[in-house]
Amino acid sequence: MRSILKILVVPALAAAISAGPAEAAPILLSGLGSQYTPGEPQTVNVTLPAIADLGSYNVDLVLTSDTGVAGTDFFFDAAATGPAAGNYVFPSSANFFDAANLDAARTQRLTLTDFDFSGVDVIPGVNDQVATVTINTRPGFFGTLSLSVDSAGLILDTPDASPTPVASFSAVQSATGQQASASTVAIPEPASVAVLALLPVLIPLLRRRLVGAD
Repeated sequence: MRSILKILVVPALAAAISAGPAEAAPILLSGLGSQYTPGEPQTVNVTLPAIADLGSYNVDLVLTSDTGVAGTDFFFDAAATGPAAGNYVFPSSANFFDAANLDAARTQRLTLTDFDFSGVDVIPGVNDQVATVTINTRPGFFGTLSLSVDSAGLILDTPDASPTPVASFSAVQSATGQQASASTVAIPEPASVAVLALLPVLIPLLRRRLVGAD
């Protein structure tokens, strides 16, 4: 009997050890379109990966652009941002808090945070949602926007009295930091589109006039 157990158990243990720990997934941002209409809001969902014994989180999102002024030309709409309406990470969102602050002339930061003294196991598709974030621009702004999670400011702690990162924190932080930023570009104004459409016709006419003038 013992020989049979060794035959069954030892290979299984060896396989588990050689496989090592599963690679953690990153914090995901979804919903940002590849294009936006200036002056119209866009919503982005923030989703956590599987995490054991989560008691509190602090997730910072960073919004940047290649032009314009953060907080004026493009910005997080904190008033329209809130905890996820469904599949929220904790049983209650009563302690949820969000705040937007300027990091630089073209960078704005949004902090999302909450805690639960009991702690929960985050299960994808069950209770993995953090927030629905709203971003917007002024109507005349046409810069490219980039959105990312600041992995350096990430906090995922257990419910222990003293701050203690969850077991998978380093892996989640690393995976999140390796993600590329999500980007979106403005939809051109109808007048701009019309001008671009006429260029193939206008350029030859201009050339003929220039040749005639010579």
